[in-house]
Amino acid sequence: MRPHVQKVEKVVGIGFQPGLDSSKIVSASQAGDIQFLDIRNQRDRYLTIDAHRGSLTALAVHRHAPILASGSAKQLIKVFSLDGDQLGTIRYHQQAS
Repeated sequence: MRPHVQKVEKVVGIGFQPGLDSSKIVSASQAGDIQFLDIRNQRDRYLTIDAHRGSLTALAVHRHAPILASGSAKQLIKVFSLDGDQLGTIRYHQQAS
């Protein structure tokens, strides 16, 4: 019997969480998930958000507010709280000329 092996995806963004706890980091993979990690306990992630179905291309963590944003190749931006709740969605819309 082999242990479960997690598939490794390309990391497209990483950032420290805002606030006083500098041991918490956020990483986003190209597969579409955002993982919250505690660098004191490197084996376990404490929260995972399935933000996009693949094609995640960007991650931004706000320096002062407890929010982050992720972007996809499908021109879609999602905003999340640090608790994993989706706060909003921004879609690209082309104006007719």
